[in-house]
Amino acid sequence: MKKRTLIIIICLLVVFRIALPYMILYPLNVFMGDFSKVFLIRADDLSLSFLRGAYRLEAIEAKIKDPPLSFLKIEYIDVSLAWRDLFQGNLRTDIVVEGMKFDLNDQLLEAVKKNAEASAKDTQELGKKVLPIRISRVDIKNSEVAVADMKGLPEELKIKITQIDGRISNATATEKDPLTLAKIKAVLQDSATMYAVGEVNQWKTPAEWLLSFEAKEFDITSLNPFLTHKLPLNFTGGKMDVYAEVKGENNGLKGYIKPFVKDMQAVGNKKDFQGIKHFGIEISGELANLIFSRKSDKTVATMVNFSYEKGTLNLDKGGIVSSALAHGYTKELPTGLENKYKMNKNTNEEKE
Repeated sequence: MKKRTLIIIICLLVVFRIALPYMILYPLNVFMGDFSKVFLIRADDLSLSFLRGAYRLEAIEAKIKDPPLSFLKIEYIDVSLAWRDLFQGNLRTDIVVEGMKFDLNDQLLEAVKKNAEASAKDTQELGKKVLPIRISRVDIKNSEVAVADMKGLPEELKIKITQIDGRISNATATEKDPLTLAKIKAVLQDSATMYAVGEVNQWKTPAEWLLSFEAKEFDITSLNPFLTHKLPLNFTGGKMDVYAEVKGENNGLKGYIKPFVKDMQAVGNKKDFQGIKHFGIEISGELANLIFSRKSDKTVATMVNFSYEKGTLNLDKGGIVSSALAHGYTKELPTGLENKYKMNKNTNEEKE
């Protein structure tokens, strides 16, 4: 009798273990479908790992409700206890995001803009429900982002960042440890390998952040569909390296972009011209290449210093020309990051 009871209990536990993910997934999907007037999120499957203290949501899709538009798909999100932190007395989680595909476009931005306050509250509510414990780090693997500026743009007119791999450390910052760090490696337009390193002080009001970026051997002809659509302009050859730093603080930002273009060719076949404007832009590009090109290595380079304050973008236009002339004729502009900006050492800001 005791043996039979034990077998029944074991069977019930096995059934409960099998059914538990579905018992969790159904109410979770109901919540993610109703929590927001703007967004709808759904996961097709959920699995649990008691040994790791983890759960995994699989085949996730996020949509805008009105108008209906899918903007995010993820193969899976794995959430597990950060055991290294637990041994130090901190209860935090590690998150792995695999196979994310995110489309950033005007419809998504407009939906967020129209419902800005509601969207912020929705994000907080979703975080409390799905990620109830503070986050130690987030690993992003094999992901991609596409940027399109209007509805219905064909695939070749999107700016694409693919093969994204990166890590966000100290994602949920504390007053004692306020800096969140991010390192990302990716491929831009199926052409150049790009690296980005960022820091954010979440405990400053407004937040202080710093981003460093570089991309090398970017094939500028890969931008032809987009440039032809916008300007119009297209290149027949050329490679570009780009270095940039941007710092945000006090509700403004400042930074620079330093492009190096080699072997640029802007004027194509006459039959490809779309009109006088197209011809004029390409001729201007060739003239700039002729005037500013450094004879030793045929590079055109400059430094674009900028700032953005109170809704106004300010460019150092004189500096653009002078640094391009200096690179072409006198002093070569050094490649690499300038390391002009640092995070403030005083990380805690007094609140009024």
